[in-house]
Amino acid sequence: MKYSLFCLVFLLVVLEAKSFSQSKEHNDSNVTIAPPSSFFDEKGEVILIRNSVERGRQIFMKNIKKACGMNGIEFSAKHTQEEWEEIKNLCSFEHEAKIICPNLKDMPDKWVDDLYDFTYEYAKDSGKKPSCKEDAPYQLH
Repeated sequence: MKYSLFCLVFLLVVLEAKSFSQSKEHNDSNVTIAPPSSFFDEKGEVILIRNSVERGRQIFMKNIKKACGMNGIEFSAKHTQEEWEEIKNLCSFEHEAKIICPNLKDMPDKWVDDLYDFTYEYAKDSGKKPSCKEDAPYQLH
């Protein structure tokens, strides 16, 4: 019974995500269409985030910044893009984050992909700087 209910809920989420993405009149190639369940944070509040780099930035700001004592751009600049890629491929992203931020407690696995995308985007050799202040709300351009 639980398995059937899970399958039904999963199917509904997939269908809703598919209809949501098809209903978009303009689909920017940089936009990631997230499934509907991704539009809510842990408190059930609605969040709309354009891509995984932005999700990584928000995860860092809300959950990691205080423990690190640095902002996300400084954190990202600790390594090059190649180094961040190697760290992620070796499944040691959480371990490396704890080395950089010794006060960091646990990091859920679900954060790793978005945090990696953020750190890779703003790695010290990326040449990229955020277009707005890191702590400012994300603005669509």
